[in-house]
Amino acid sequence: MDAIKVMELAAEVMECERQALDDLVHDLKSKEASTINNCGVEVQVKYLIKRLGLDGARQAIREL
Repeated sequence: MDAIKVMELAAEVMECERQALDDLVHDLKSKEASTINNCGVEVQVKYLIKRLGLDGARQAIREL
C-alpha cells in the first residue's frame, strides 16, 4: 500500500464527519462477517484460526 496515498486519504478524513467514517468501516466489516457466517462452519473455523491462531481459536470455541 502506498504510504502517500494513505496519508492523502487520512487528510480527507479530517474533513468529513468522523462518525460517518466509523460507520463505513463497521458496515464493511459487518458484511465480511455475514459472508463468512453464511459460508458455513468450516469457513468460520478457518477464519478464527487465521485471526486467533490454532490455540486461540480452540480456546474461543471451547468458551462458547
